[in-house]
Amino acid sequence: MSKTTVSRICRELRDRYTAFCHKSLANVTVLALFLDAVYLPTRPSGQKEGVLVVWGYITEGKRVLVAVRLGQRESHEDWLDLGRDLTRRGLRAPWFVVSDGAPGLIKAIEELWPEADRGRCAVHKLRNVIAKLPKRSGLHDQVKAAYRAALDEATDPADTEWRLRELVC
Repeated sequence: MSKTTVSRICRELRDRYTAFCHKSLANVTVLALFLDAVYLPTRPSGQKEGVLVVWGYITEGKRVLVAVRLGQRESHEDWLDLGRDLTRRGLRAPWFVVSDGAPGLIKAIEELWPEADRGRCAVHKLRNVIAKLPKRSGLHDQVKAAYRAALDEATDPADTEWRLRELVC
């Protein structure tokens, strides 16, 4: 591939990303937002960088990518800045926000959308539980299956809590 072709592709991607970051969200009615960071190698040599990602479920039942941006520290300030940008672009408060347990993220969510319900991501909870198990115990798959079954088979929030407590005991 020629240097000119690579430059053209990079310019086109930058332009598309810029347009995505400035797109109005005034006509998007989000029921639930999912906020998380992933750490990716952004350069061939060097440390991974945090990428803040926001997905939403809209009233039509579709999942939409709302935002993607570098977040050097995944700090309260990074998340707050991202949320304020979404608000400036017209995003109305979601009904429900799902996140991991990162304190900076939780604090930003509470400031940005105080009326929204907030829940902890079940996948992150499961990862935290699995991380506490001895690596050679052979329990990982068994606990994962029991955890998912507790969530899938529960009939209401109280039943879910009871099932998860039984799993831990």
